Amino acid sequence: MAELAPGPIVPIPPQSPPAWQTMAEAREHGDDRAPPIERPVAESQAPGATAWELSDPVRYREYELRGQRRLRQEYLMAAEQELPKWKALLDRARASGAPPAVIAEAQDKILRLEARQIALRNSEPSQTGKE
Repeated sequence: MAELAPGPIVPIPPQSPPAWQTMAEAREHGDDRAPPIERPVAESQAPGATAWELSDPVRYREYELRGQRRLRQEYLMAAEQELPKWKALLDRARASGAPPAVIAEAQDKILRLEARQIALRNSEPSQTGKE
């Protein structure tokens, strides 16, 4: 039998830590790859009506109107950000040959969202409490 000539010494590559260890580190310190977490404001922390507003029906109605306006604005801002993304997804679905029923459903949803967006832009909560 021929004897093998000693070759260069190759270091053993470092091994990855076990999965449980990396998961524990991510739980404790977070994961840099994860998107930031946006936590909603709890109802108890949301700005509520003051005692002054609660004591007078007119002032309380004004408080309610402010909340409705804020909600309307948040909806409109979210729709303005998301609609272009959804339209791009619809275009990609068309290009990739998605079934016509799926495309029609997506188109209908986008059209209804746009209609709601227009209706919200053109309306303002009434002073009587009916919209």
